[in-house]
Amino acid sequence: MGHPPRAQSAPPATRPLSPNPIRPTTTSDKSRPATRRSRRRVQAGPPRPPTRPRRRSTPTPAQTATMAATRGRPADRIGAGAPIGATTAGHAEGFEHRGSTVGARAVLAASGGGHLAQLVRLESRLPWPLDEVTWFTFDTPQSRSVLADRHVVHADYAAPRDAAAVLRNTRLAGRLLRSGTFDVVVSTGASVALSILPLAAMRGLGAHYVESAARAEGPSVTGRILRYAPRVRTYCQYPEWAGGNWVFAGSVFDGFASEVRGSRSVSRVTVTVGSQAGYGFRSLISRLVDILPDGVEVIWQTGSTDVAGLGVEPRPSIPAAELVAHMVDSDVVVAHAGVGSALAALEAGRCPVLVPRRKSRAEHVDDHQVQVAEHLEQRGLALCREPDRLCWADLEAAAALRVSEVPGAPPLRLAGRAGGPEA
Repeated sequence: MGHPPRAQSAPPATRPLSPNPIRPTTTSDKSRPATRRSRRRVQAGPPRPPTRPRRRSTPTPAQTATMAATRGRPADRIGAGAPIGATTAGHAEGFEHRGSTVGARAVLAASGGGHLAQLVRLESRLPWPLDEVTWFTFDTPQSRSVLADRHVVHADYAAPRDAAAVLRNTRLAGRLLRSGTFDVVVSTGASVALSILPLAAMRGLGAHYVESAARAEGPSVTGRILRYAPRVRTYCQYPEWAGGNWVFAGSVFDGFASEVRGSRSVSRVTVTVGSQAGYGFRSLISRLVDILPDGVEVIWQTGSTDVAGLGVEPRPSIPAAELVAHMVDSDVVVAHAGVGSALAALEAGRCPVLVPRRKSRAEHVDDHQVQVAEHLEQRGLALCREPDRLCWADLEAAAALRVSEVPGAPPLRLAGRAGGPEA
């Protein structure tokens, strides 16, 4: 007795297949023959109707109103979502250089000290209008002071060349970038830039690294690494070493000028040596103790310096606003040649006496402060002295100079648009 004839199904080639909305078909997929098992699965049962690929929906008028209402409102915590219907790529396409009426959503990232002080000052000179700004920096008295009314996400503190901290902050940076819809990330270093800029570039955001003004003769270790990071733009603040991957963007010291205001007696001095953990500056403080005459009032910001036996009243850290107020009230400022301290003195209208830290005295990881002090002296914005050459006449000479801000500092020369992989 024979078997009944089997009903023939349609050939597999003519059977409609459902497109895969997650993994698109590649050339190798099309050329690979189906396995025996897959042919049996296709032949069993009636064919399934094709499904439409997923498409990004257009925001409704209500969603558009929601986005407009939430623009400018910072997220309260990492993990807060972006406005309904917003997309990074679509938002980035609308941003051009200054003159555009649409603002960019930016992350400004910097370590503490001079790196943060530079970025705070350069924020107003970015070539795009900013709508929302999130700061990514260390939790320090300085950051809590200068960013008191800003939206801040704190990174873990990283000592110089601390690779483990860079990796920890990379995880935090990734979480931050996933928490909202951003267009551009700008950083002035140091290690925080390594944690966030490559991630930003991978996500198609504008990624811009502005080398610190502390590097007058060439890039830092951070800069030498980031110059090879794909789609990360790199800039310097000195035209002398621009070239190749480095574009001269302008200087944080643009807009300052000094003039002689006549001789002035010195009765109040502010001394600041920064707050870098693990690096004191006893050679400067002990020299000042030797040359300051009796009766001079001194504010001592001593950082990590061991001042035992020097007879001073140390303050390891002073909030930024208070420190600037002391500088304004003082006749002269004596400081290490950190960019942050130099900027604070200039903004207070003082021509500082800058004393550079030296690697040979275990006061820093290198001698870049020598470059800063010499550059500012050439611009007429500071006096540069070594600790053993510092004398009272230097303080009197600096007190006779006044620094003022000249309006109209040009925007930074950052290439491309605020967002997008070509920025």
